[in-house]
Amino acid sequence: MSKPVDAPRELGLSAPLALLLALVVALAGVAFDLVTGRDLRLGSAICFVVGCGLGTFLVRRSSLRTLVFAPPLLYAAVLLITSLARGVVPRTVARQGVELVTRLVLGAPTLVVAVIVVLLLGLLRGGLRRR
Repeated sequence: MSKPVDAPRELGLSAPLALLLALVVALAGVAFDLVTGRDLRLGSAICFVVGCGLGTFLVRRSSLRTLVFAPPLLYAAVLLITSLARGVVPRTVARQGVELVTRLVLGAPTLVVAVIVVLLLGLLRGGLRRR
C-alpha cells in the first residue's frame, strides 16, 4: 500500500506575515524620520513603498490579492501608530478622523506610488489572473 503524496507546499510568506513585514519596514522609516526631524518625510515614504513591495514580492501567490489591497489600510495604520507614538492624540473621535483624512490626502503621492508598485509586482508574479 503506497502512501498518499502530499501536494508541494507553496513557497513564500503567509498574508499576515507579509503584511507585518510591510508594516515593520514602514514603521522603521517613520522612526528614522521622527528621530532625525519633527515630521514624516522622504525616509518614511521610501520605507512604506519598499515595505509594501517587499511584502508583495515575498507573499505566497495564493495570498497575493491580499497584499494588492493592503497599501491604503497599511498607510492608515502607520498614520495612527505615528500619531500615538508622537503623543498627538486628538480629544475627540471626529477630530481624529479629520486628522487621519488630512494625513491620507497629504500622503496621497506615497500611497499612489505604493499601489502602483504592488500592482506591477502582482502582475509580474502572475497572481492577479482570474481563476
